[in-house]
Amino acid sequence: MTFLLFICLLQCIILFKQQANNNNPSASLFASSLTIGSSIVGKAKQHVITVPSSQQDYRDVASLLVNIFNEQRQLQRKEEINMLLDFKWNAMGKTLAIREMTSQYIKKGRKMGSSNIKYEVLLVKTNDDSNQVVGMAEMGISAIPSLSSSSSGTGRAVTIGLIAISPDVQNMGLGKALVQKCEDIALNSWNETYVYAAVEPWKVNALSLFTSCGYQRILEEDNSKRDVIISVPVRYRMQTEMRPHLLLGKQIGNADDAVGIFTLKERKEEMSR
Repeated sequence: MTFLLFICLLQCIILFKQQANNNNPSASLFASSLTIGSSIVGKAKQHVITVPSSQQDYRDVASLLVNIFNEQRQLQRKEEINMLLDFKWNAMGKTLAIREMTSQYIKKGRKMGSSNIKYEVLLVKTNDDSNQVVGMAEMGISAIPSLSSSSSGTGRAVTIGLIAISPDVQNMGLGKALVQKCEDIALNSWNETYVYAAVEPWKVNALSLFTSCGYQRILEEDNSKRDVIISVPVRYRMQTEMRPHLLLGKQIGNADDAVGIFTLKERKEEMSR
């Protein structure tokens, strides 16, 4: 009983602080490093792609990611049901995870007004009065050591770090619209001609999405035809794990794009030019 009362009290404190932040107009608006209009997308034209403009937008993004990826991870792990752990997570852990992720996005959002920072969060919202966040993409410049032509290089490149679409609105073309918008930003705002994505091998839908958008697996340069695998930090519940990801790439803004699977050697040579 004491434990339940403690959880209820903690949730009340968290909700009170969130409400206080919502009532603080000085902390509600955020800048973006580019000007983007609301693009109507999707098969039924019921959604728009835009950028975050309030703390609530970031809170909605955090809630979307926590709900989608934690459920996917639990199904992928096929974990045994632990009623106590599940109760703690649903009663307290999920709220704390959403709050922590919201805070991280708000800090990033306040830095996005700088023209020197290549980082963007894109939102998919319903095209109605509710403006519900049902999808998101996160992109930026990431260090990919595998792409460096020297042992000390970082191989920094444009990377689509996250694509997330609510299960309720999947198969409506929203994921592809987000990828295309990311490519448009990379080419026309950042003057970049290559975009990369890192996807966990078991995420079949994500691999299918990027493949349908023209992304190709990058292979090791030793002629072994092995996929390049990189380690990416992944948040699961309240812990961060390093997980293996496949590296995919695409050349954009060139009518003579190469066809076939990229090799790591080709990418290193391109980046060293």
